[in-house]
Amino acid sequence: MDTLSYDNLIENVKSLSIEEKEELKFLINRYLSEEKREKIYKNFKDSLIEYNEGKLKFSSELTLLKELWKNPTCSKAGAWKRGNLLFSV
Repeated sequence: MDTLSYDNLIENVKSLSIEEKEELKFLINRYLSEEKREKIYKNFKDSLIEYNEGKLKFSSELTLLKELWKNPTCSKAGAWKRGNLLFSV
């Protein structure tokens, strides 16, 4: 299979009809949604494994969570941020 450079790909897309561009847009959006779902599911599975191994504990201490939200690299009290989730041990 021939590979296209990014520039060639863009030029090829420009030459498509409006209908073809709409179909390509639909397909790309669908592929992006699928990839995002897979990433969320993988993060869920990884977190569940870590939780079952006792590596994760959830905290309701709002002060710590607020501090983590402001400073994602904070490591106070063994807390850290993973993606959009906040964890504390």
